[in-house]
Amino acid sequence: MRRSVPRPLRSPPAVTADPTLRANLERCLDEIREACDLASRDPAEVRLLAVTKTATSIETAEMATAMHEAGLEVLLGESRVQALAGKAADLGDLPFPVSLELIGSLQSNKARSAARFAARIHSLDRSSILHRLDACARELDRRIPAFLQVNLSGEATKHGFAEGEVEAALELARGLEGLEIVGFMTMAPRGTDHETARPCFARCRELRDRLAPDLPWLSMGMSGDFRGAILEGATHLRIGSHLFARNDGGSP
Repeated sequence: MRRSVPRPLRSPPAVTADPTLRANLERCLDEIREACDLASRDPAEVRLLAVTKTATSIETAEMATAMHEAGLEVLLGESRVQALAGKAADLGDLPFPVSLELIGSLQSNKARSAARFAARIHSLDRSSILHRLDACARELDRRIPAFLQVNLSGEATKHGFAEGEVEAALELARGLEGLEIVGFMTMAPRGTDHETARPCFARCRELRDRLAPDLPWLSMGMSGDFRGAILEGATHLRIGSHLFARNDGGSP
């Protein structure tokens, strides 16, 4: 089975990055480098995923352009499959590779669309969706890179496997031909910040190290806690409002 490579998106060549979005990106990259210095980590180990779920297609294209101009791998995250597919259509084809990634919980009836449009999925949160997505991926002759989502906060409002369920979920997922498990994803408890979120991120790293030390990636850290996530080993940061904030304090 081949692992499909997302095709570059097309967009009019006149797309340029908005100065505010470019400045936000530069500030965020500076903060990432500072946190990496504190953790004695190479910034190249940390990938920035721009969460575009509140951004328009124009703003998304501008941020993608700014990321490309900064020499970054262009990773864009959406919470809903329909929005992800819509962004792909609205953006057209940019003249550089773009990875559109699903970060929200996946409904079973959207699995086929996710298998078609998502370059990577960060939110496999239950056994039934593992089976469903595997079947859809095999139908499309894909092997989809994906993270197992782990709920370490215990909050009912968050999706994901409980800590005690992860080992069995990992064994199941690794036996499915249509999925390539690349790491774990988690979200810190509501109300935490860069420092107070660290214990949750540390638990996720320790869980990965204990159950699956061969998995290379940890998707953890958002706008309000990404510095703490870097200190605890995050490889993928899902950052939205910090990148798309406007000078007036608003965001798209």
